[in-house]
Amino acid sequence: MLIEPYQPITISGVSYGITAVDYQALAAQLSPETFQRQKVTIGDQQLDGWGYADAAMSDFKVVYLRDAQGVPTLYRYDMAQATLQRYAEPAKAPYNNLEAVLLAAAIAGLATTVLAIAVMSRRRAKG
Repeated sequence: MLIEPYQPITISGVSYGITAVDYQALAAQLSPETFQRQKVTIGDQQLDGWGYADAAMSDFKVVYLRDAQGVPTLYRYDMAQATLQRYAEPAKAPYNNLEAVLLAAAIAGLATTVLAIAVMSRRRAKG
């Protein structure tokens, strides 16, 4: 397997490789609504990466590096503590409370409408 040349970088005593970023291939994982492409400085090296659109997450960046085995992986870098972790998308709950209430209300409204139509149809059939 041919691996493209890459520039080494050491973070917290662990070696990685800075590799080319294919923004289109990673777009599904890093949506523009949540992330903004930007240069990320780690130590004295500047990498292509992403910052969170949410200002409350400004200390965290996402970078694309090769691990010691040469596998390209997304990582989240904590600028304040200078630590690196594999990036994982946060799990999304199927519904939040408001969505659950609205869904229940819609179902109740639909059931009421169907019941009203059935009652009206029965009355017309009798009379």
